[in-house]
Amino acid sequence: NGDAFNMMITDAAFGYVVDKQLISQSNANGGGNYKFMFGYRSNATLEGQGFWNGTEWAGVPHAGELPYVFGWANMKLAPQVRADARIPIDVMNYNEEDFLYTDLIMDLWTNFAKFGNPTPEPIALPLGGEIQFEEFTEEHRNTMYIMREVKNDLNYRIKYNAFIQEYCSYIIDRPLLAGEAPRLPLRDADGMDPDIIFETE
Repeated sequence: NGDAFNMMITDAAFGYVVDKQLISQSNANGGGNYKFMFGYRSNATLEGQGFWNGTEWAGVPHAGELPYVFGWANMKLAPQVRADARIPIDVMNYNEEDFLYTDLIMDLWTNFAKFGNPTPEPIALPLGGEIQFEEFTEEHRNTMYIMREVKNDLNYRIKYNAFIQEYCSYIIDRPLLAGEAPRLPLRDADGMDPDIIFETE
């Protein structure tokens, strides 16, 4: 099943490690950490769109939000910006819906850069309504799930992340992250322990 395989790869390569990183950061800095999952896929990539035909199974790739972060869709509305950026063509035929999601993503990212919070006040959503991004903490593992519907999702896929951390490391009999491995004694280029070399009587 293609969907299950995609989710397994996503959990192992991104979900589990992102959660570990955010837990570490939230414990170290005491706040201001936010997690998102970008699943919005433009209608321009759906059936009948040439190059994109038959790729629905792939979902949204890693870094799929970047064209929206940098406003590529909106270049259709600003020919001078397109000319200055030297991007003569669109990788897909962006549409009105893409303009709305581009505005949303750009607002979230610029708010985070300016205020340390993607939504210092509730933000309007493309399909109506508004939302406020909730922080990620070890106790409250919130993910803003960005698809056509945008929502805060508490403990998104947490049991799958736990499976990867607890069960997979048990199967392979190895820690999954280097930081969890026992540290070997420090050695110099000749294999000597520097503490012994520099010991004084």
